[in-house]
Amino acid sequence: MMLLGPWTIDVARFALVDVQQERELEPLLFRLLQHFLAHPQRVIARQELADQVWQQAYVDDNAINRAISDLRKVLQHPLLDAAVLKTHHRKGYSLQWNTALQQQFALNQAKAAIEAGPDFVTEDATSLQQAEPQLQPLVGQAQPTPLSAVAEAVVHAPAKTSLWSRRFLWLLILPCLAFGAYLLLTEAKPSADKAGSVVATAIPTAAAQASDWQKPQQLSWAQGMASTPLLSSDKRLLAYSQLNSPQQAKVIVQLFSNTLKATADHSASEAVSLELADHHLQVQNWQPGRAVLLVQAQHRQSGNCSYRLYDFSAYPAYQQQQLDAKCSSGSKVRAVLAADGQMLYRPELEPEQNSVHLVQEELATGQQQVLVNSRGTAMGLLDFTLSPDGRQLAYARLDSSKTGLLYLYDLTTQEQRQLASFGQTGMVLQLAFNPAGDYLYGLNGLELVRIRLADLRVQKQQLPAGFEAGELNFLDDQSAVVSEVSVRLAGRSGSMQVVQLDHLFDEQQRKLSWFWRGKGSVAAVTPNPVKPDSFAFALLQDRGWQIWLREAGQDKQLTELQSSVDPINHINWSPDGKQLVFSHKKILWLYQLEQQKLTQLLPQAEFLFPVFDPSGDSLVVQRDLNKQQQIWRVQLPSGQLQRLGLNQGSVPQFDQGQLYYYRGNQLMRYVDGGKGDQVLSRDAGSLLSSYRLSQGWVYYYVHDKAEFRRFPLHQPDAVEKVTLQQLQLQGKGMPMTFTMQPSEPQPLFVNMMIYPQLHLYLLRWPAFAD
Repeated sequence: MMLLGPWTIDVARFALVDVQQERELEPLLFRLLQHFLAHPQRVIARQELADQVWQQAYVDDNAINRAISDLRKVLQHPLLDAAVLKTHHRKGYSLQWNTALQQQFALNQAKAAIEAGPDFVTEDATSLQQAEPQLQPLVGQAQPTPLSAVAEAVVHAPAKTSLWSRRFLWLLILPCLAFGAYLLLTEAKPSADKAGSVVATAIPTAAAQASDWQKPQQLSWAQGMASTPLLSSDKRLLAYSQLNSPQQAKVIVQLFSNTLKATADHSASEAVSLELADHHLQVQNWQPGRAVLLVQAQHRQSGNCSYRLYDFSAYPAYQQQQLDAKCSSGSKVRAVLAADGQMLYRPELEPEQNSVHLVQEELATGQQQVLVNSRGTAMGLLDFTLSPDGRQLAYARLDSSKTGLLYLYDLTTQEQRQLASFGQTGMVLQLAFNPAGDYLYGLNGLELVRIRLADLRVQKQQLPAGFEAGELNFLDDQSAVVSEVSVRLAGRSGSMQVVQLDHLFDEQQRKLSWFWRGKGSVAAVTPNPVKPDSFAFALLQDRGWQIWLREAGQDKQLTELQSSVDPINHINWSPDGKQLVFSHKKILWLYQLEQQKLTQLLPQAEFLFPVFDPSGDSLVVQRDLNKQQQIWRVQLPSGQLQRLGLNQGSVPQFDQGQLYYYRGNQLMRYVDGGKGDQVLSRDAGSLLSSYRLSQGWVYYYVHDKAEFRRFPLHQPDAVEKVTLQQLQLQGKGMPMTFTMQPSEPQPLFVNMMIYPQLHLYLLRWPAFAD
């Protein structure tokens, strides 16, 4: 994942994602974006784009112009004040963004969120001033601090500022939750409404404390992310979305009574799994009064979207039907089917305006009516819900001044009134009516918010300490099934773990095991070339990333680096197994095991992927210099530097005494660093920079196919494949990089990005004081 303002760039799915939508890019456009991201603020000539992106010697000017124009449109966003892609007349183009600007953007959004909340003016007027000194030093440094450090400063900022700005920054940093967030409903403030004369009246928060709540009862136990819990009208069936990996998104339907019973022994209750080949399924809503479930199906490759109905009147048997209705795959707002099944209320995404409208569509005739037109608003429709009697719609939207507005729309009279207004302070995941329809509820991360529709009285109650919730579906007036959407959990869920794969391409001997079972993240496990039971690895715990050693099953810490969440890049052993080299914050370090001595080799922060020369007298490294990636040699112990040829290149590797490196989408064999270097493979960009070499074989992982591949250097077309599903790793994480013993291809140590584990809970709350 990479960040560009409010956008998260999802490399695995060629997509841009924010809190409201997802935009998939065609491969060429995504490669163009990746090239700009790899060289921020550098003017890139058109010929370089032709060479590196199109991979052709000549590309028509019109093709480049169209691609640049399309990319500009894709990157547009209301939260970005100006275009980030700049044209330099007769010189080329540049991406006007870097880490420091990203940090400043996050800081500005956090400050805006804090200042928008009315409570802060009276209760914590100095909180922002107290927090800002911890944030500001992170902005504009010569070597920008990672965004995770910005979040760390916010987490430790004082009192109320810490709570709100932390949540908003995590929203920017960790938007990988596929069912992610909109805005947080806060206490209403007086506001006039052009569409109605009724205004909201804010009152103090309800007196009930978190200690008055019962402990939430966990309802789901499966691996993966459970979201959008939906109870059928008779409370008999529970449906929810289950995301196990970017390749597997399905819908689960089960008896709610079985779900409650299953919590006693954590056993999985019998359930129906709705899956559709090559599609992501996302639950939408139950039809009021019937056991008919509305589901959205989105094709993984084309992005085409459709609605489907699943009739569970004879559960567990079901019948399905595809609806002939428009579907906006980029919107995270869920559609609702009317009680009679004749009308569909759905979101409609307008890409050019980057806004979501609310549309009413008659299924029999296809006749459509826009109920809420969001043109001119910041982000359009945020969420809506249908009242139990089917006569009213409550919806939230964000206006051009980034103020959230909550409305009630009468479907019979087509009149609406404003219920409340709120500042942009956090995450609103779902609105919900209580079963009687006289109250509207919202979950505010750490609070439950209630609005009485008769007089628009607003009340709040804190959730149990340490528990954060997102979406809710009512069981009765004092309990609901909720999904877990936790800022703290999101932070933990981005952890790295290492899976050891022995004999990966031999089904008979294949074996899988996890290298680490303790707390923290682990990565870059690298076996000692002369001691089979010795492994160096990187471990992230309270003191940041450090190098550890495992020998004969015993683990010990080797380094005392300054605490940092910056990962350690690529550990490599010397040929005699007595020294370790690694890169941390692009600085080269050498650790001598016998002397137990750690030495910084060079002062420059420019080096990645260090490997020992087979002689052990020097290192070969990737050097990021003058906004280019180059291959250099570092002599030991003098530190003398020598560039190996004129070609650009990255990720150097040795195998059987020969040097290889990566350039563009090509694997190169080093000969003279120039025209003599040999191109060995072009696997349509699949090789990436995660390739590894061992005994004449090239190993790599293909993200969009979820499979490991290898081929012999002398026969690049003889590709062998094995999928995550064959390895029984489907849904357990995403392979990122891996390490292996150069002289022995077994085993592979694969760095896995672990998916969040998000569950469903039964939440019961104390009565509100009327």
